[in-house]
Amino acid sequence: MKYIFIVLITIFSFNIYAFANPYQFKSMRIEYSAQSISSNLVMQGSEISAYDDYGNKSYVKTIETNRYISNTDTIFDKSKTVTILKDNWLYYANLLDSIGTKQEIKDIEDIGMNYGMAMSPNYLQKDKSDEQIMKDFVIENGGKWLGQKEFLNRKCWVYELNGFKQWIYKRVILKIESIDIENRYEKKAIDIQENIDIPDSLFDLPKGVQFKLIKSDDSENN
Repeated sequence: MKYIFIVLITIFSFNIYAFANPYQFKSMRIEYSAQSISSNLVMQGSEISAYDDYGNKSYVKTIETNRYISNTDTIFDKSKTVTILKDNWLYYANLLDSIGTKQEIKDIEDIGMNYGMAMSPNYLQKDKSDEQIMKDFVIENGGKWLGQKEFLNRKCWVYELNGFKQWIYKRVILKIESIDIENRYEKKAIDIQENIDIPDSLFDLPKGVQFKLIKSDDSENN
């Protein structure tokens, strides 16, 4: 699933933390369903994402059940992870193994900006709107800009890039699906709540998890 995780990083993920307010809403809670089907893997998953303080705090909890199929056996496994952003730090925890990582946002921001500039020379032009930044990035990298479409009664920007079609609403992915019919993947929002009260306790770090510090050099080498 590592490749899918990389593709899920939207254009704005490259420099979103450079904004004083990363998102264009005070708070949002989204519930997703996900599934992936290929010749030897079936995945069913769910995700809950919550954002507060215009994205300066976020919480993402993902649960996946995988079924690996071979000529001789079928293997099941499960993953349960949490990603928390708060106080300018990003924490990632594997809840089943009680291990995790932590990284300063400024390190992620530096790496992301360098990547964005490498992929699109005009990436950081300040006179561009969000839509124009996204559109230029997609086209310059061989993608297809599909304009504005509705999903769950929200107007989204839609594009195809790197084999995936994505629906973006206020800088947040609401839906992503693979274009390749032989290796199908889909993640989509099934419930969205905006400008609601998010309890501070949601952003507490999970107890019993040991967080290893990741520095920018470690990220660039992975």
